[in-house]
This record gives sequence, C-alpha cells and structure tokens, in this order.
Amino acid sequence: MLFQAYLYLQQPLPEKLWPSTVNILNKIKTCKDVEGVSDENMAEIFFGNTKDANIPCTPAACLHILEAYNVDLTGKHCVIANKSRIVGLPLSKLLLHQNATVTVCNVHQTDIQEVISTADIVFAAIGIHDFLKSEWIKDDAIVIDIGMNVVIHEGNKKLVGDIAFEEVKGDCGSAKG
Repeated sequence: MLFQAYLYLQQPLPEKLWPSTVNILNKIKTCKDVEGVSDENMAEIFFGNTKDANIPCTPAACLHILEAYNVDLTGKHCVIANKSRIVGLPLSKLLLHQNATVTVCNVHQTDIQEVISTADIVFAAIGIHDFLKSEWIKDDAIVIDIGMNVVIHEGNKKLVGDIAFEEVKGDCGSAKG
C-alpha cells in the first residue's frame, strides 16, 4: 500500500526554526507552493516569468486592486513598507516589471516617514497598528493597507491594519488616476 505524506506549513515558523526557514520552504514542491515562497517560484517572479510562477496572494491582490481602478504604474513611485518573502520582495519585483519606481522599507528604517511622504502609492504591511499617519501621506497618494494586527476594542478583538485609517482616509486620492 502506498502512503502519501502531506506537509502543511504555516508561517511564521516557530522561532527556533527561523535559521532554517528557506531550507524548509524549498522542501515544498513548486506546483504546490501556493504562496510562491520557494526559491524556484521567487526566481520566476524575479526574472519576470510570472506565467510559470505561483504569485503570492497578497501581492497579486494589490496588483488586481490597482488594475481594477486602471492605475498605470509606469513612472509611479511605489513605497512598500514590508521586506518579507511573501509580500514585500515579490510585490517589489511585480511593480518593477510594470515600470514603477520602487522603494522597500522596513520598521528599522530611520527615515521611513520621509520616504513614505514621497510615494505616489504606498503599500503598508509593517505589522504595527496605526503606524502610518496622515502627515506621512502625499496629497492624492494611493494607500493600500495590507497590514494585519489584532487590537482590543471595547473589550472585543478586532482586526485592523497598519494605517491610522480614520485619520488618513480623507487625505488619500482616489485610485482612479
């Protein structure tokens, strides 16, 4: 009798496995790598062969949002506040393939506010609730909040993003141009 083993991998991995993360990710068969995090899928994305790659869902969703609003990325300055293998890195390459100018930031960057304030399009996924403030956003910039944070609000857990939404929502441009 033939048995087939199934491996389910949920990130983030336990801290003790962090040094081996890439090796573990590369054990996933490319055809089953739905998040596109293996070296083989990452290489396809980096070299622009997106037909053969599994594109991570969050970067793909960001591009679908922009496409739905007919946003031409050519020449736009896009700032990604995330450097992860599942969001920031693939998103940066996908945007570059569409002729955007891309800056990738992380939480340790000392001038992150200054960099974000120059962006035409901001992708926030830094993992800190209310991190991105209104004064950081250039007039008519497009802001896509892909951060996920759990906060306690009136005694209940609530899923929120990285942007101080109530503060920022009136300052951003519509995605229609």
